[in-house]
Amino acid sequence: MKFWSIRTLEELEILLSGQPLRTDPDKVDKDRKEAYQWISKQLSKKVTPPQGVEYPIWLWRYWEGKQRAKPDLRAGGHVERGCKAVRIELEIPSHKVLLSDFDGWHAVLNNHHFCETDAEYNYYEQYENQEDNENLLRKSKEATWLKIFSIENLPEDWAVQGITWEILPEYMVNYKIFTGR
Repeated sequence: MKFWSIRTLEELEILLSGQPLRTDPDKVDKDRKEAYQWISKQLSKKVTPPQGVEYPIWLWRYWEGKQRAKPDLRAGGHVERGCKAVRIELEIPSHKVLLSDFDGWHAVLNNHHFCETDAEYNYYEQYENQEDNENLLRKSKEATWLKIFSIENLPEDWAVQGITWEILPEYMVNYKIFTGR
C-alpha cells in the first residue's frame, strides 16, 4: 500500500543509513500524549509494536482525497516556512498500518466526542455538561473515537492518515527534498 510521510532531513539520513525510523517519545508534545497513547493502543490491537517502540509514526494515505493522495509540496503547512524537509514515498504492507479519518482524529487530539452530525454534537454537548463522572465521560468519548477508523464511506476528497510502528528502509520507494512555504 502506498503512503507518504513528511520528515526532517535527519530522519531521511536514518533511513538512508539502513536504520528504521521510529518516533522518539521525548519529542511527543506533552499535551498530546494521552491521544497518542490511545491511538498507540488501537494500533497494538492490529500489530504488535517492536521492542522498545512506544508511539507510532504518521503517514499520509490520501492527503487531499484519492485524486490528490500525495502531499503537494507547493502547499504551505507541511513544515515551518523556509525549513528544509523531505517527502518520502513508501510502500508498506497494509497489515502493518492503521488508517483513520484525519479530520476525525482531531476529536481525539482535542479530547472531544467524535460527532458526525449536528444531532450527535448537541447530544454529546449536553451529556458532557451533565456527566460528573470523569471515568464514564472518558469511556463515552473513546467509544465515539473508534468511528475514526471507519473510512470506507468517506467522501473521495477526504484526507486519510495512517500510523505504523516504524518506517523500515526497505519501505522507501522515493523521496523529494523541499523547502517549507
